[in-house]
Amino acid sequence: MTLETVAIIIGVSDYLQKDITSLPGAEIDAVNFCRSLRNWGVPEENILLILNEEVNAETVDNILNLVAERNKKYKLIFYFCGHGYRSKGKMPKSYLVFYDSLINSDDYSKSFSLDCFLERIARMNILESYIFIDACHLRINTFTNPIPIRC
Repeated sequence: MTLETVAIIIGVSDYLQKDITSLPGAEIDAVNFCRSLRNWGVPEENILLILNEEVNAETVDNILNLVAERNKKYKLIFYFCGHGYRSKGKMPKSYLVFYDSLINSDDYSKSFSLDCFLERIARMNILESYIFIDACHLRINTFTNPIPIRC
């Protein structure tokens, strides 16, 4: 049985908040990863590529909901390239920073908690997931399905 592959690719090079440093390579890396997936046989209609100002919490939430509605089992590839942010305090959390995210504040509503994101992925109807996150200042606080991998 061959499983269908669905890919969500996000690249954020520019940010609305002016004191967030731009990452010119993030968009390029996301586009190149998208091209690689097509070259490896993932159908173009199964690849969702969103870049820069398209990347906001509402859009990512809608895409995750759309992918989660799939009835048949599938493989998920998730790729994020952009900034990460770690909150302050006794129990800091890691966030994926989107185009319109605010950092250095207590408002994380325009970002995604990495732990919550991974929990959402774990609840999807997937048999395999491959998650690539290229962002500094992130740490996973909890593991939803800690399966040891032996190399």
